Amino acid sequence: MTEHQTTTDQTTTEQTTTIVIFGASGDLTRRKLVPALASLYCKGRLGPDVQIVGMARSQMTDQEFRDALDKGLDDSDQFHPGDAEWQEFSQRIHYCCGDVSSAKDLGALSQTLAGVENPGKPANRLYYLALAPFLYEPAILNLGQAGFGVEDGCWRRVVAEKPFGTDLTSAKALNRVAHSVFNEHQMYRIDHYLGKETVQNLLVFRFANTIFEPIWSRNYIDNVQITVSDRAAYYDEAGVLRDMFQNHLLQLLTVVAMEPPSTFEAATLRNEKVKVLESVRRMTPDEAVANSVYAQYDGYLSEKGGPQDSRTPSYVALRLAIDN
Repeated sequence: MTEHQTTTDQTTTEQTTTIVIFGASGDLTRRKLVPALASLYCKGRLGPDVQIVGMARSQMTDQEFRDALDKGLDDSDQFHPGDAEWQEFSQRIHYCCGDVSSAKDLGALSQTLAGVENPGKPANRLYYLALAPFLYEPAILNLGQAGFGVEDGCWRRVVAEKPFGTDLTSAKALNRVAHSVFNEHQMYRIDHYLGKETVQNLLVFRFANTIFEPIWSRNYIDNVQITVSDRAAYYDEAGVLRDMFQNHLLQLLTVVAMEPPSTFEAATLRNEKVKVLESVRRMTPDEAVANSVYAQYDGYLSEKGGPQDSRTPSYVALRLAIDN
């Protein structure tokens, strides 16, 4: 952690923290983000001064937004608070109608935030881009033009879920745009697979188990097979390689193959993972074809929401080698 980060991460009892969710009327907010925040609240892990502001283009009042989220919780298989807990938690939720790519609408958001945060006091803010990926760039640029990324006695963070670009070139271009507004320590590129209980358990299984860690090496393990099963139509727009392999599965590969980190801090874990990725043997196009199988599951074309003439692979098997 840098000296700058230490300074900006410190908070006082007078500061509030606001989680601003852009695209708040979408499925991600209803089924994932709000249930997760409600769960933290019920466990006593959400700070007393944390407020949540949703922004989307749908016309809603605060109460209508809360009611829509409450209904969405019924569809969540993750968590649903009791009625009394929801009533308490929902009072922290506010709504602002607007488009994050509109300077005028961000002005309206500023007014909403002024009514939520302590008057005259700096407030920490986390901006969650629950948006279609093509909106990331205009959203970030507009946040920058409105001064929403400036840290002045408080911190600012921005969260973007994958996909972060559609290929290496577009990912680098989006990164340059993001860095024109936010510093690297302010940015979080989320791979939600790392939060899954199975992945978390794998870290404990490996590094907290004195029986297995000493033999977790190429001297005793011939090969490792990582299998992930997911729903079909989910793949169709991006395909399994772009949607699953290049992020989720490579993350699992690093968790399985990395050396024990000296500490379990974020930067140290990241560095060990990068070492694994740098050690994966590069293939020529012909070698990639020889070491992979692409297919489409039977019944994929009959899945709800999937094109009837889709040629998108919904299954892939790849063989990778890690050099010493």
